[in-house]
Amino acid sequence: MGFPINRPALLLLFALLLYTVFRRITKKQTVLDTLPWVGLPGGPFAKIRAKLAVKNVRAVFVSSWELYSSQGKSFLFPTFLGRPLIVLPCAELQWIAEQPESTLSVHAELKESLALDHALLDPAILSSPIHETVIRGELTRTLGATIEPVRDELLHGLGALWGTSTRWHDVGVWDSLTQIIGRASSRIFVGPVLCRNEEFVKSTVDFAIAVIVSGNLLRPIPASLKSLFGSVLLALNRKHFRIAARHLVPLIEQRKADLTGAQEDKSVNHNEPGDLLQWNIVNSLNSQDCREWDSELIAKRCMATSFAAIHTTSTEATNVLFDIASSPPEMGVLDSLREEAIHVYDESGRLWTKASLAKLVRMDSVIRESLRLGALGAFGLVRKVVARGGLVSSTGVELPEGSNIAVHNVGIQMLDGHYENAAVWDPFRFSRMRGPPDGEDAGRDSCGKDVGDILRDRKMAAVSTAPDFLTFGHGKHACPGRFFAVQEIKLLLLAIILNFDIQHIQHRPQNVWLNNNQTPPTEAKLAVRKLERPLLE
Repeated sequence: MGFPINRPALLLLFALLLYTVFRRITKKQTVLDTLPWVGLPGGPFAKIRAKLAVKNVRAVFVSSWELYSSQGKSFLFPTFLGRPLIVLPCAELQWIAEQPESTLSVHAELKESLALDHALLDPAILSSPIHETVIRGELTRTLGATIEPVRDELLHGLGALWGTSTRWHDVGVWDSLTQIIGRASSRIFVGPVLCRNEEFVKSTVDFAIAVIVSGNLLRPIPASLKSLFGSVLLALNRKHFRIAARHLVPLIEQRKADLTGAQEDKSVNHNEPGDLLQWNIVNSLNSQDCREWDSELIAKRCMATSFAAIHTTSTEATNVLFDIASSPPEMGVLDSLREEAIHVYDESGRLWTKASLAKLVRMDSVIRESLRLGALGAFGLVRKVVARGGLVSSTGVELPEGSNIAVHNVGIQMLDGHYENAAVWDPFRFSRMRGPPDGEDAGRDSCGKDVGDILRDRKMAAVSTAPDFLTFGHGKHACPGRFFAVQEIKLLLLAIILNFDIQHIQHRPQNVWLNNNQTPPTEAKLAVRKLERPLLE
């Protein structure tokens, strides 16, 4: 399918793109002249060439940590086609986390870094994030009720995409998991009918990819020209949304009519669906802004949630599986996880609940360790300075209005300093920190523990943020969906390890760093086979 635009207009847009990119990457940063740059190549136009660098950046992360961040100094990192990122020392971490949105803004940074006000097809998604309120509220409060539906959908998806053969066969991990997680997430987001509609699920996955691609292409373009370029660059976003909307909008209209009918006739017993779509509809109808009642906007909010959930959870799950598969056989990671799962399941009345999932401390440690090394970004707590006239950090660094700041996530989580042997994937690193020696912790609960032990255990959980664990952010703007995401990954791992064998691989396929973003090995495969009998009936 070609772009819906004629060739002369396309050439003009391309010329404008080159011009605006050139202006952006050559714009002088006079206020920041005192801070050192990292990753500058030798020769002329060093800063311009550094901003165009995409690959081979890990060495820059290591050297910048050793030279600056670990020494309590700030520096500038050249982001791809954008303004340099001010990387503050770790001493600023808590200060950043405590700043209000009106001073250091998460949403303004997302709006700039991925042009999400355009890529998500409506600026209201960011300016009035009703869906975030739903995730923090209704979704998190009802996590227990989502366990069985998600588990059912994961088993169905694995059967459909990994097959039932008891012989070794290859599966594309990333491709299959995006579909499986797309289905399972959609079960909770839009209900049991659409989650198995292949066209709808594919459109949500394709939309998520289109958002990332288009957002990166729109990022260097000045705000005044984004709408112009968006007419071309957002073509796929609109296409995938239209496909999803064909299914979503009629469902939304029907549910709105059901709600209206229930309000008008109190004698009708109306059982509301317990999914994210219904909560979004109710919250939108309760809004004072009548535009929020629009069914298409509600559908876009649903797609925005799917974008965040599918991309991040699939990335995290892919990393965990490759980490487990490549772990040394003598560590017995797979057997240890199976032993724990069977023990907890039997001890918990052969039922998976929030309480029983919380007892999977080894599995939780495996997930947290993979999250530590597989963090999506090299830098954490990324914010845009929106305070009028800028501000000064707690250590005296001048932060101009409009600049972007962060701390060194690679150094904190992946280089020696905060963690022993930080570069090594140690599956039970965090379960050991919880107390008993490894092998004695299967299914431990909080009985008999003092308050200090309980608090320590919570701090080691995969969902917990900390100054030395920034994968989900930290502070008031920590990822609101992390509780659902980690629960979904646990249920996915249970579905896999109790029903499939995973063949050991000698070397883990490497993740790829593209500028300051890390992606899992999307083309790599694993050999799996269905067990003759599931380990749990």
